[in-house]
Amino acid sequence: MKEARYNAVIVGQTGVGKSSLINYLYGTNVAKTGVGKPVTQNGFHPINFELNGLPVCLFDSWGLEVGSYTQWMADLEQEFKQRGVNEPADKWFHSVFYCIQAGGARIQNCDIEIIKKFIDENYKVSVILTKCDQVPLDVENELKKELQSQVKGISIISVCSEEVKTRAGISETFGKELVEKQAFNDFFDSLILRLPLRCKKVSTDRLKEW
Repeated sequence: MKEARYNAVIVGQTGVGKSSLINYLYGTNVAKTGVGKPVTQNGFHPINFELNGLPVCLFDSWGLEVGSYTQWMADLEQEFKQRGVNEPADKWFHSVFYCIQAGGARIQNCDIEIIKKFIDENYKVSVILTKCDQVPLDVENELKKELQSQVKGISIISVCSEEVKTRAGISETFGKELVEKQAFNDFFDSLILRLPLRCKKVSTDRLKEW
């Protein structure tokens, strides 16, 4: 019997903290981080590990930035083709974690467009508000309200992925347990969302063969 595997993809604009989030979840530095230039190469890059005994493959996507939107969306469409309901469940993304930097204090149209694109493809999307240690609680709550007004019912998790020394002291990491909990919930929700479509696709293909 084939072992169940959980796949998640980390998505967002350049510099929002995707690689730092992956390192935080993994427990060590497996994804490159940096300041300024993008450090993740074009495409979607798998990182394998175990999350509480569950085999996990986290896909680190290259960051969306000015001038790269068309190519980024083309890469995304290619991923959709490789992970459609014509493929078995172990090929799908079971979670989509879309990262938005809380310190940016705003949500861009492209963020909402990409989130809705995943939802249209029957994916479960959760927004990760990164670097939440950098903003007051009222700013964080306003961002959440704005997101929920544009994407009804979306899950939003506040995270600080790195201990960073600032003028106010050293920020403490938080949010990992909530992301892990969301990941396990997403695994089953993704099957509920996509298995009926998978069954329909397989049945239609069998009928054509007959």
